[in-house]
Parts: sequence; C-alpha cells; structure tokens
Amino acid sequence: MLKIGLLFPGQGHHYANMGRYLMNSHFKTMFDSCGSEIPGLFEAMSQETINTQFAQMLQFATSIATLNRMFQLDLPPLIKKDQSTAFIFAGHSLGDITALVAANFLTQEQGGERAKAMSEFSPNGIMVSVRLRPKISFSEIRMALMDNMGKSIQEFSKDGNPEDVESSKPALLARPSLAIACYNAADQIILSGTPTLVTSAIKRLTDLHLFFENSSKKLPVSGAFHSPLMNEASDKFGKSLEQIQFAQTTRCKNHLSSYFSSSILTEVTRNCRIIYQMKDPFDSHQIKAYLRSQIISPVYWTQTIDALVAKPCNLFIEVGNRALTALLKKKCPQIPSM
Repeated sequence: MLKIGLLFPGQGHHYANMGRYLMNSHFKTMFDSCGSEIPGLFEAMSQETINTQFAQMLQFATSIATLNRMFQLDLPPLIKKDQSTAFIFAGHSLGDITALVAANFLTQEQGGERAKAMSEFSPNGIMVSVRLRPKISFSEIRMALMDNMGKSIQEFSKDGNPEDVESSKPALLARPSLAIACYNAADQIILSGTPTLVTSAIKRLTDLHLFFENSSKKLPVSGAFHSPLMNEASDKFGKSLEQIQFAQTTRCKNHLSSYFSSSILTEVTRNCRIIYQMKDPFDSHQIKAYLRSQIISPVYWTQTIDALVAKPCNLFIEVGNRALTALLKKKCPQIPSM
C-alpha cells in the first residue's frame, strides 16, 4: 500500500503574491470565497508583510486551492491503477485546521473562523526562531526558560519587593508571557511571548551556550501565537467550534474512489496522537478540544514527522508554499518529498 503524508504549512512563511498563480484558473473559487469574507484580501496579496488575518487566510486559501489542483491534475499520474493509497493529513500550526478542511471534516468557512479569532486577539507579542547547539535537549531548554522566567518576574514586579514577587509568581506562572511555541527540529525551536521576555530569554540562553549566537530570526507575525497570551483567541474559537458539526466522509473519497483517507494527525500532544482513523469511533468532542487548545499549545512538529515516518509514509507532499520541505529533507532524507 502506498501511504502519502499530506503536509500543510502554517503562517510565518508568507511571500509577496503567494497563491496568485492559482488565481487565473478554475481553482480561484477558493480565493473568491475567502475574499468575500475578508475585504482587502486580494490587495494584501502583493505585500511582503501583512497582518495575521490576511496572512492566515491567504495561506489557508493557497493550501486548499493547491490541494484541489493536486487531486485533479498532479496525483493521478503518480498512482498506479487499482493501487491502494492511504493519505495521512498533518499540519503545522494553522495547517492543522487546513488538514481538517482538506479531509472534509470542516468546511472552508469553518476553517476561516480560526484566522478571524487569531487576528482579533493578537496581543503585543513576538515569535522568534532560534537554533540549539549540538546535543542540547529540549528539556534543558525548558528548565533554563523556567529559571529565566523567575528572574524576569522579579525584574518586572511593580516595586521590586521580594514578598510581592513571591506572591505574584503563582498567577504569572499560571499564565506565562513566554513559551516554546514550536519544536520544529532537533536543533530549532520558536519562542513566543512579550518582546521583553523573548529577547531576555534568548540573550540568557545564548550566554549559557544553549543557543548559537546570532541564530535568532523574528517571524513576520503579529502576535505571540501558541502561547497563553492567546487565551482570548482560544476562547473565541472554542465558542465557534461549539456550533460545528463535523462531516463523516473524507475528501479523498469524493475525488477518486480508489483513494481513502487513513488518518488525521495532530501535533498538540507530544506523542502526536492520531485524532481520527478510518476504523475508529468518530469523536467530535476530542477534535474540538484539540483545536481549541492548539492556539495556546506548542507545535510538536519534529515529533509529528517521527510519527509519520513510523506509519510508515512512503512519500511526503507539502501542500502550499513548500515552507516545510527543508525540515523534511533534513530530518528524513530517505523518504522522498515534493
């Protein structure tokens, strides 16, 4: 059996005119649908840097339009006649939502609700990618960040009184302003939080020789995504999820009868649990809980790829702007990707 991992990128990889090549074809209906929901979307397409609502909707629309093109034009020649083919859907950040739309669990309109929630509640935060030095573990980074947060809490208390600092720690640690947002690779993570805390953490962990010097890169996003600073967005999206009825059929069946979807993978939990599999009981409450927490939880992307390799996938196809391809080739060069 041929097992294909369909991978959907997230925000943070926007470039000018992304998706425009699909606008002059019958696949532009996806963009028409999104454009009617968000005035100014097409005008924003040509810009190098755009706000969250535009960026997320453009990435979302580009991925879905690309997928439609793939199923109709690109995939059939790759698959032998009567060959059993399983698709495993997985997404990075926003790509989690795109994967559910691609698999026909969510409508395009329902998927777009996340972009609206993220843009309406984007606090003053930043996201920065950093590279870990060799043999530095994620647990070492987490411990160092906890130490750094303790120092930051003391530095930014109102009057510097140690008693005030200690009394404020439980509330601040319950809703921290600094978090690891993404585990992208063994040597790359993304920090998310307030500008002051992120900058302080990077300096401290670089001084401790945990991060490479001058390896930080600020992402072109307008909020501290995948951190507790996005609690309001999570709550808003959670309320919209309460009204959603998930579909029970898969998109792949709708395109070619010889295809079937095997599973949808989520990266919210560290063990990257399969949240839906073809023969499993359908649990909509579980999926909604994952989607709600996904906005404030880390993206365990390197663990997601490990889970896909273990399936095992014979081929990876990135659906969108190829932002994930370099990470794939670095982590598992033995598996072809396109």
